[in-house]
Amino acid sequence: MAKKNDNDATRKPVQRRSREAVSAIKTAAAQVLVERGYPQATTNRIAKRAGVSIGTLYQYFPNKDAIFEVCAEDFLRALRDASTAAVRSPDAASLEQRLLLLARSSAEVLAQHPGLLRALDATPMSGFRERVRHARDEVRAELEVMLAQLRPHASADDNAYAARFFAAAGEGLALDVRPGDDLDRLAQEVIKLAVGYLTAA
Repeated sequence: MAKKNDNDATRKPVQRRSREAVSAIKTAAAQVLVERGYPQATTNRIAKRAGVSIGTLYQYFPNKDAIFEVCAEDFLRALRDASTAAVRSPDAASLEQRLLLLARSSAEVLAQHPGLLRALDATPMSGFRERVRHARDEVRAELEVMLAQLRPHASADDNAYAARFFAAAGEGLALDVRPGDDLDRLAQEVIKLAVGYLTAA
């Protein structure tokens, strides 16, 4: 089957079999990108890893960049949703408990495809850094609200800077995660850093 034009819109899967095929393609694309890097993450390799024909792949995606765009969108959304759920959790009463939940829930998402954000950051995709910045700013806003609730003695300015610091540190760590990293250990280190920062403040 001929490759679709780069300007064609990504086809939305409707039937169950189509959804399964698209999910397999996205998972395979993430794995191949992390393992082989952008230049060698070809549509043929992705299709083979996904267990679909190259024609099936082109039914849903015009090129590999379209697949990576969806992978980036899905992964950043999952990180953002996990962060939002953690900072709003009614089950974590203290600031330390909330931060621990945040670190662990984010680590669970990162563990699905270790190194993916780092690999995506190395692609020539336009707008990826802007997507990351937008996700970071949304998390920062949620953190600021959480800090205001759990650190009522602190000034609004102090909480704003603390939220900015945590969001930036989290972004940097997420982008630096590599396959084989002990994500639970990293989560513990993040909590030490956060508690030490807030205690010093």
